[in-house]
Amino acid sequence: MILRVTRLDGLRIIYFTEAGIIGGKIGLNSEGLGLAVNGLVSDKDDWRRLEEPFHVRCWRILNSKTIKQAVNVVIGSKRSCSANFLIAQAYDECGEAVDIEAAPHGETVHHVLRGFFVHTNHFFRPGDLSIYEPLQEERLSTFRRLDRANRLLKQATEEDDVLSVEDLKKILRDHDGPYSICRHPEEGMRKGQRYQTVASIIMDLRSKKLWVAEGPPCRSDYEVLDL
Repeated sequence: MILRVTRLDGLRIIYFTEAGIIGGKIGLNSEGLGLAVNGLVSDKDDWRRLEEPFHVRCWRILNSKTIKQAVNVVIGSKRSCSANFLIAQAYDECGEAVDIEAAPHGETVHHVLRGFFVHTNHFFRPGDLSIYEPLQEERLSTFRRLDRANRLLKQATEEDDVLSVEDLKKILRDHDGPYSICRHPEEGMRKGQRYQTVASIIMDLRSKKLWVAEGPPCRSDYEVLDL
């Protein structure tokens, strides 16, 4: 579901969440700050460890008024499990973005200075955090999806260096390969191991709009939601 929240101090937030979840996962606020996330795995993960839950951390980021405040929600704190946080903020004439690969005991920070940045479901430099990623065969698709998205973004920006919402829709609907960006259940796999895209979201932090498609985006239109 998509929720809209207005705080007592006037800060407004629009975000994607699931039933029973405190906070949200993907969204933006009226300060032009947005959050996208990726699930990561490492040999240091332990769901039994009592630390601040992932979804509460996401909610604190979405309630931040500056990118510095949002980044500090992640940096220097302990976690039960790994996750990737892509945080960005748009200003009047410019913007900035920071990607944080967070293991339970440390982080790797990527500052996005120009162009585009893609992240999927693996650490870029796991050795820097002294971790091992137990990636099962299905999860190895993360490397293919990263490469495919980067190539499609490069093609889309070759002529004028500008990305449109339609360009992003096309990329998110891509079916190249067996484990594509737009994912559908693999009928040959056991029921509990069949993955598919459940929501596809594009954000414009300057206009404060979301384009949201339910399920695999090739099967549904994107609905425009304004903060």
